[in-house]
Amino acid sequence: MQLSNRALLNRTINIGVTLSFICVIFYSYLPFLYIINALPIEKNFLFGTIVSMSLCFAVFYFILSGMHINKNLMIAIGLYILFSMYSLISFLLTPNYLNDIFTIRTLTVINPIFIVLAFLCWNGKQYLLRLLYLASFIYFLFAVYSFLSGKFTIKSSMFQDIFGLTRDSPYQNINIYLGIFVVITVVKAKYEKIFLRKCFLYILLLNAVAFMFAIGGRASLFAAMVAVMIFYISEYRHSSLETKLKAFLFLFMIAFVIVAFHSIIINFLMDTVTGWRILVLFEGGDTSQRLFLFSKATELFLLNVKNVIFGGGINSFSIYIGGNSIGIYPHNIILELLSEYGIFGTFLFLSSIVYILRIRKSKLGKIYGKSFTERLIFLLVVYFWTIHMFTGGLRNSWILIFFTYLLIPVALKIQNKHFISYKLSSSTPSIESENFKVRLQS
Repeated sequence: MQLSNRALLNRTINIGVTLSFICVIFYSYLPFLYIINALPIEKNFLFGTIVSMSLCFAVFYFILSGMHINKNLMIAIGLYILFSMYSLISFLLTPNYLNDIFTIRTLTVINPIFIVLAFLCWNGKQYLLRLLYLASFIYFLFAVYSFLSGKFTIKSSMFQDIFGLTRDSPYQNINIYLGIFVVITVVKAKYEKIFLRKCFLYILLLNAVAFMFAIGGRASLFAAMVAVMIFYISEYRHSSLETKLKAFLFLFMIAFVIVAFHSIIINFLMDTVTGWRILVLFEGGDTSQRLFLFSKATELFLLNVKNVIFGGGINSFSIYIGGNSIGIYPHNIILELLSEYGIFGTFLFLSSIVYILRIRKSKLGKIYGKSFTERLIFLLVVYFWTIHMFTGGLRNSWILIFFTYLLIPVALKIQNKHFISYKLSSSTPSIESENFKVRLQS
């Protein structure tokens, strides 16, 4: 009976996590979209159906497990609701020149739904990471196949597509998933104890980085570098002196190689579209108009006292720069918050993030986390937030919100003598008896 209950709960958690994961990647995972587009089903209707199933499943799971939400979690959710209400008021008071409700729908409806889905995944983070790694690995396999079949090359001055099914390359999308693969592979390789497996993972890693240089997306490449840097700094910060010396020697050797072969490295970068786009920035170029967008967002924010405090309103940035088109945004989520929602709206939005980090510090002892799963979740949040500093905005912010709320650690304690016991650092529950009741620790 104990084994059957354990299998039932694990199956319940896995189904909920799987449905939530499908919702998260539904509009961004290209292989999945190609399949969906071939089906005689309207895409938005299918998405709504899966979301509805996930929410019904979440309600059923919470009732079944007898789970009660504590004060800290309610505050974290409530802080975002305050921002969504503020954004709704701002939307109602600002003339809707573009006749667009997409962004306000995301902020007031979609993002809260994905917070609930994140709550559903809190006890299945490890399984969620496996699904995410598998999804990113499929992108890597497509890249390998396209490279071997000659559909794209490392050296190119044009954006490249590993799928070959669209006229314009979805280079940002491709590099985002390859970047996810890079971050997770780095962590897995670091903790892998079998030498041959470790070597194999590093070979995959080097190829994935080369593919990212060949595709064209800079933001995801830089975000992956930031996440990896934070990972290694955190890993070696409290290590022994001998380990620190070895790490320093390794970095010195890398620096020496870069200096010694800098001309070869620069020539290689110039031959790749991503490398060329990065070097152009150092030469004062702005091929993607990021500097222009950033400066205009700053201008809008500082336009008057009202804008500084409350912002110009949703979609005001597009009107301000004369774009008058849906989807034009600063390409920096902080500048978008400041320019369109002001200091007050930015404070409300970031307050929930800061509070979640405080919860991690209180429950785990450190924001970074102690377990493999919690550390990897943190690195992925850093990855997505860094991307949103250069591309992406509030209009499609549900993935960012979902992973941010996954940062909340779940600590469960015994309610009765018949219980399910959880470890704070674990995503997999162990069932002690068939009757149970679970409560989140405060």
